[in-house]
Amino acid sequence: MFSSASQTRFSRWPSLVSRSATGLVAALLVAHGSVHAADAPAATSAATAQAGQGADATPAVAQLQRDGDQVVVRHAKGQARFAHNPQTVVVFDLATLDILHALGVEAVKGVPAFKMPDSLKQYEGEAYTRVGSLFEPDYEAIRALQPDVILIGRRSESRFDDLNKLAPTVGMAIDESRPVESIFTNVRTLGALFDRQEQAEALIAQTRQSIAELKAIAPQAGRTLLLLSSGGRINSYGPGSRFGMVFDEFGFVPVREDFSAARHGQSISFEYILQANPDWLLVMDRDSAIGREGEAARRLLDNALIHATNASRKKQIVYLNAVNWYVLDGAGIRALQDNVAQLRNALTAGVKSSNTAGAR
Repeated sequence: MFSSASQTRFSRWPSLVSRSATGLVAALLVAHGSVHAADAPAATSAATAQAGQGADATPAVAQLQRDGDQVVVRHAKGQARFAHNPQTVVVFDLATLDILHALGVEAVKGVPAFKMPDSLKQYEGEAYTRVGSLFEPDYEAIRALQPDVILIGRRSESRFDDLNKLAPTVGMAIDESRPVESIFTNVRTLGALFDRQEQAEALIAQTRQSIAELKAIAPQAGRTLLLLSSGGRINSYGPGSRFGMVFDEFGFVPVREDFSAARHGQSISFEYILQANPDWLLVMDRDSAIGREGEAARRLLDNALIHATNASRKKQIVYLNAVNWYVLDGAGIRALQDNVAQLRNALTAGVKSSNTAGAR
């Protein structure tokens, strides 16, 4: 799926990007003749009040304000001023691209060069300029586009300074301590930026309802173990981790409470999985997600130890959409909707199966 440069970087298990800036969401606020944070007026949005942030603090949530036909975006790396409703946009973050696509924004002109997931296939077309990989920008291609704004994500944060010399650049990474609300914040921010507020609120309302429906049944599903396979290895993730929204936001009950919250999870064995004996196994195949050859998760888990678990005996092993979860960080609005729907459908099918078995 990814270019060779991208694959090389994805293959490094340690994080490639400083986490000090990750998890901070782009924000909009008024700039009365200045683009310096110290000169910005105090933020008045509800999101800012909830976060306890002042105007001079680095924003963890969006601050949505306008100044005529201009906007100022404060984010983890600083702030940038550019025109409202920009017409030429370069996007390095697939979750942001997912949101823009869901909102019907047509201003995207530059995207990373790799095989897009099915939901974003249109961006492989000739109408879109390839501007590098998720990690390595093609500065000449970007310069030729003369973009109004560049939107980056977690993986491209380290290139902020160079990109910001070409055009106003904004970090759109989510706050992983409150991922769902961060995604909604990004939807509202981009909706306001491109005059798609109505579409933004509709997407948010629909997603909130779906999450509520999932959260109503997830706690009764039994104990859950969330796994990521990569290169023949298995790591588990629990509450508070990179993929912790499964537990923290959707209501699934973990097999244990003392999981490491490290970004790359906790390395475990098949024996550990059998001992934990989860009722549900939720599995992501990282190799498949990034287009790298490796032992597929299904094949890796096809062994006697896994077959002896409750999850296997009850046919409650769910192979998640790893592109949505891993490549998009679960942070696109359509990706989030799809992830919630897959889990809700799996639980619903499991309940129906259990009821049928009991009737016999």
